Formats: sequence, C-alpha cells, structure tokens
Amino acid sequence: MEMDIYVSSWKIKVGENKQKTIAGKYQIKMGGHVVSESEFNDGYNSTDITIPSEILAEAEKLDSKIKEAIVKNFTS
Repeated sequence: MEMDIYVSSWKIKVGENKQKTIAGKYQIKMGGHVVSESEFNDGYNSTDITIPSEILAEAEKLDSKIKEAIVKNFTS
C-alpha cells in the first residue's frame, strides 16, 4: 500500500530569525489511516522544511485577503 503526505494545518509565523515562514502539521497516511503526524517549522522538535519564496508570497496574499474578510465582517 502507498503512503501519502498531507498537510493537516498551516499558518504564517515569524521564525527565530525574524523572517516570516510557514509552519504547521503534516500527516503520513496509508490507506486513509494516519500512520504518523509531525510538526514542521514550529519549535524545538519539529521538522525543518524550506519554504520557497514564491509560496511565501502567495501565502502573504492569502493572509491579506483573510484579514480583509475579517474586517468586513465587523464593519459591514
């Protein structure tokens, strides 16, 4: 049976180097069952994953759109 990797959650955070990065959790699944789960880019015991700058730029755009939706929710 084949194993697959799924990102179960992610967020934009400021890393220890004061740069924004993407952090979260990923799961290893086999046949729909979670075999393993681990955090990435978020703390001492997490997996370090290099996120390309193009993905970070897209995440920043999405972050701005989410903030805009939150503001509209309270001001409309």
